[in-house]
Amino acid sequence: MNKILIYMLIKHKFIWDEVYCTLKNKEQINNDQVNELCNGIKCHYITIIDDIYPYYLRTVYKPPFAVFYHGNFDLMDKKHICIESVIIKEDVQCLKFLANNDYVLCFRYENLNPDSLNLLIKNNLPFIVYVDNMESIINNEGLMKTINWKQCCFVSETYGYDQKISPRFLYGTNNPVIFFDDTKFVNDETKEYLINQNIKIYLYTNKIVEISTNSRLKLKKIKNFQNFKIVFINKN
Repeated sequence: MNKILIYMLIKHKFIWDEVYCTLKNKEQINNDQVNELCNGIKCHYITIIDDIYPYYLRTVYKPPFAVFYHGNFDLMDKKHICIESVIIKEDVQCLKFLANNDYVLCFRYENLNPDSLNLLIKNNLPFIVYVDNMESIINNEGLMKTINWKQCCFVSETYGYDQKISPRFLYGTNNPVIFFDDTKFVNDETKEYLINQNIKIYLYTNKIVEISTNSRLKLKKIKNFQNFKIVFINKN
């Protein structure tokens, strides 16, 4: 059944509604085609019928039928916190504190420039990276040689197709979010998801930042590391 799910996903270009309809209608398949396609996938994957499918994804609307990954998948079962910023050296103290309190740091691949990635690796911080297309990661030979794969996991909803990371995949229904110094969002869909799911959002900055009263975001501003420790020791 796992291979059939993967086959349907790729055949229907990871369009959730189309895949659901084909499964519901028991679309006929060719087993040879299924095996050939699945054997060409160069990374690991699990599907929604697997016991190790992450619980936080089971609870979202239209849960992904599959997760493609490379690295330490055990991190997916730990407590997540989403970092929605490019990180710099000054942020490492906070990241270390979160890691010491059993958080796994979650990033969009687009927010991890080489310097940010090196900071995570050098400081031995556990992290998950959400990517648009797992095939592009597997084919990136330089990246594959750089990473300590026990320390992290790269995950995606897709393989072979670029598809922007959906808010439900990154945040689930309750993964808290931290911004360092700014509150720029990827798009309006992300912003609306954070609002509608009532997800906890934190802004860590010493700068004077104006937060629009029209944004409807329930955002907590943290000015210094001492307050940061208090917030996360108290489990948010």
